[in-house]
Amino acid sequence: MFSCCKGKRREGGDSNVKPPCQSPTEMFDALGIKASLDDADKKLIIQSGKMFKDINLIDRGVPFLVLFFKMYPGHLRYFKAFKSLTPDELTSLPVTENHGRRVLEQMTNIVDCVNNPFKLKDLVIDLAYRHRMRRVRSRQFKDMLILFIRFIKEELGPKFTQQHENAWSKLVAVILEVLEEEESKVSRASSGTQNNAIAIITSPEDTLSSSTETHDQTP
Repeated sequence: MFSCCKGKRREGGDSNVKPPCQSPTEMFDALGIKASLDDADKKLIIQSGKMFKDINLIDRGVPFLVLFFKMYPGHLRYFKAFKSLTPDELTSLPVTENHGRRVLEQMTNIVDCVNNPFKLKDLVIDLAYRHRMRRVRSRQFKDMLILFIRFIKEELGPKFTQQHENAWSKLVAVILEVLEEEESKVSRASSGTQNNAIAIITSPEDTLSSSTETHDQTP
């Protein structure tokens, strides 16, 4: 979950698009995102990102995943390598370290994108795309993101202030809005495909043809 899988990346994306607006709020508005980050929020998030590097946060992936699965044991089923294990049994597995590192590396990538909402949105959509086949949805992302805030608060101690926490909560709101909108688009597209298939099967031509065949077979 959350970039712990190395699935095929989706085609296209907006990551190289430069924001056309100066105001942070205008940038998010241009993307159709109601939640937003102001300059103070971005500064606090970037500041916390530097703190992550100071404590080598990416090396704390194992305790983060163990905590996550203790809080949400039902999410173990999304991990083929983990689903038959208990959270405590994950501690010594190399795969846990690899997954945990990738999750926390992805969080640092998100920090690097906060000054470019277009790039941030593209990154989040790519995450959703790569996790879709594993049936990981915004609900699971939300659980992990909220727990991540709690985790870094404990790891960073008093340096991680209430202002930092508030800024991260706003960032999580942005991420979840993008994820939920992407899920909605996929759902609408899927419904449209199904409706088209039904329309083709039950088209007037098919009905007439079926009726004619039935008539022709009548003694």
